[in-house]
Amino acid sequence: MSEKLTTLKQMIDTDVFLDAYNKLLHDIKPKLTDLKTDENEQLWGNGVFKNPWVTVDQLKDECKMQCNTILSYILILNSLI
Repeated sequence: MSEKLTTLKQMIDTDVFLDAYNKLLHDIKPKLTDLKTDENEQLWGNGVFKNPWVTVDQLKDECKMQCNTILSYILILNSLI
């Protein structure tokens, strides 16, 4: 996960916002939350990731909130360029 987050940070630092958004949405968030949802909790795919890395419900909820916030911020940053 550390490598994935480092890559995400590098994408944001170099203004590659859509790639960063897609990495967080399709690669990182499902592994942390077991959800395939966007920042507004709209389902994509079948909505469920079968092998989440985080298994504690309270931590998954916290990860979901943090991922959704970051996804929203990435969209804002993308709209500014």
